[in-house]
Amino acid sequence: MVKVAIVRGESPEEMVGEALRLLGGLRNIVTGGDAVIKPNMGAWISRLVPVHVNRWATTKPEIVVALINELKEAGIMDVAVADGSFLDQDTMEQFEESGMKAAVEAAGGRVTDLDKGSHVRVEAPGGFAYEISEPVLNTGNLIDVPVMKTHVQTKLTLGIKNLKGVVSKNTKRMMHRGDLDRTIAQLCGLVKPRLTVVDGMLGMEGLGPTVFGRPKKPGLIVAGTDTVAVDTVTANIMGHDPSTVDHIRIAGEMGLGENDLDRIEIVGAPLEEVKCPFEPAQLGAYSLVESLGFDGVRYHGWTPGHSGSECTGCIDTFMNALIALRDDVPRVRRPLDVVIGSRDMPDDVGDNVLCYGNCQAKNRDRGTWLKGCPPELQPSYMTLAKMTQPTPSFALALIKRLIKGEKVKPFKEWT
Repeated sequence: MVKVAIVRGESPEEMVGEALRLLGGLRNIVTGGDAVIKPNMGAWISRLVPVHVNRWATTKPEIVVALINELKEAGIMDVAVADGSFLDQDTMEQFEESGMKAAVEAAGGRVTDLDKGSHVRVEAPGGFAYEISEPVLNTGNLIDVPVMKTHVQTKLTLGIKNLKGVVSKNTKRMMHRGDLDRTIAQLCGLVKPRLTVVDGMLGMEGLGPTVFGRPKKPGLIVAGTDTVAVDTVTANIMGHDPSTVDHIRIAGEMGLGENDLDRIEIVGAPLEEVKCPFEPAQLGAYSLVESLGFDGVRYHGWTPGHSGSECTGCIDTFMNALIALRDDVPRVRRPLDVVIGSRDMPDDVGDNVLCYGNCQAKNRDRGTWLKGCPPELQPSYMTLAKMTQPTPSFALALIKRLIKGEKVKPFKEWT
């Protein structure tokens, strides 16, 4: 029977140690002389966002340091902490700004930017090809350390979803253009973490996985050697039925792990005593636009039940540009439809249409096309301002933005 440990507490070091003890000890899990720890750092947004908000969305350095110390005690001296960022982010910058780099190096490990290393092409059954980071494929000890979060496109983002950070940026693009949940599930069978440790010290509910959600503090560590089983237990803790989270269900159907709660042995804190319901995300990134309360801008991206979603790179740059515009102008003067991702042009768009990103090149004749994969922030802001404002307001907005630089008022939830 598969075993999953649940530990409550306040000290990450003590909680990680207790979780490993409940699983039989790290020496009985790892082998060889090296390990790669895969945290969730890709959600750290390097611009516009207060530091403490990013900590809701990313793995805490204290948990990674605790794992490095445990690995060294188990005889694993070569420890890399590695991730690959969203399409428009710089992984090493994320490591530095978050304090992860300094903490890891002080503990005797090193950080690795998977975006800048070599990748190996691996074809999965069904023909989808992944470019997977070579250090991840070469290690015998991949340790997956996600954060307990909700997600506007995959409902939850836990151990299985966190593995998306080990593929190239081009593979990330292709995963979003097809069946995202299925390609996420398949990846779990190609890289096969030896240990998964969910950071439930401080997570995110609502409009995750980045800064648009709200903090949630279960005060938990959930760990196990079967990533699918760990995600199944964690989903239950969060008040979500794992059978409705497609990538968890598909991974179970593929035989990549156990997704039947009755066949999972829970050790440590009882499941019923630690349940901490997370408000679900409204599926579809259009819900993020609605949350800004910016009337006049309609967002047409992926919707539930359809393949081909916009990627997190386009979501990130577009949302940051829209936040900046909201901070600079009182209201939208010209209604705007934004079409994003690989979807076809909707029938109900108006006559002022922004086709956002390279996936929308096919619709360039139907509106204004902003190229890029993803488009850069400054052109995104200028295009949004120009298409929603008369010339005097547009000029005033640009002057304000020039004076402020990247300073944007925070959401009320951030304060």
